[in-house]
Amino acid sequence: MNQKLNNLTKELKSLIRSEKQVIYILSEIRKKLELDQIPSKRYSTLYMYCCWVLHTKLDRKDAIDFLKTINFDNTEGIAKIALETFREELQSFLIENNLPEEITKDEWFQFRKYFLYIISEIPLVNKKATGLEVAEFCLVVPFGEIAENNRFLYKATYGNGEVREMGILVGDYDRMTKRELDREDRKFWRRRNMKILGRRIEHAKTLKGEQGEKFKEETEKIYQRMKREEQNDEREDQDDMMINLVLGGLNN
Repeated sequence: MNQKLNNLTKELKSLIRSEKQVIYILSEIRKKLELDQIPSKRYSTLYMYCCWVLHTKLDRKDAIDFLKTINFDNTEGIAKIALETFREELQSFLIENNLPEEITKDEWFQFRKYFLYIISEIPLVNKKATGLEVAEFCLVVPFGEIAENNRFLYKATYGNGEVREMGILVGDYDRMTKRELDREDRKFWRRRNMKILGRRIEHAKTLKGEQGEKFKEETEKIYQRMKREEQNDEREDQDDMMINLVLGGLNN
């Protein structure tokens, strides 16, 4: 088991860039939960999601118990289907076993994205559901791919035949996406400030003597600071492009 944990630790330290990584991580976590005979209520959501990635349809007791907790109308139910409960239990498991926590932190965006791709169109089924009990529940991918920073849809079919869909906001970004958005934001403000700087330069031409020289020096300092920021952003952009190229090559 130590070797298994070593392999799991190594994978947890890696950048998450493929479905197979997510499947491996969750399958190993499920094995440990079963071997350690951890009470099911303690990590019920985590265990159910670990099982979900390994099936084409899930109608076992864990899935049926999970279906009974689904509720689009209260905070606890929404947290569970929005993966918040999954994330909390996953982090608790990793901490308890002294395992790296990156997949619940900086790598959560990527981990969650591939997890959603895996479980899309794989239903949880309760064949005995009646009335307002959930008979089938699955993730729906509207246009063939998950909108990474937008919404994805969960579809619930009830025992009485009623169908409900709920959009869940994915929300946060991975580090690289956040860096790119920050660069775009700085670029916008640089363009705006360049226009202001142009007006300062024109105004400097009307000033004479010591006042004019001081104003020109301040204007030059502002310009140089903006150029340094622009150069830093260009370097960061190039670095991110190289990382994407390397990761793309590794995953092919």
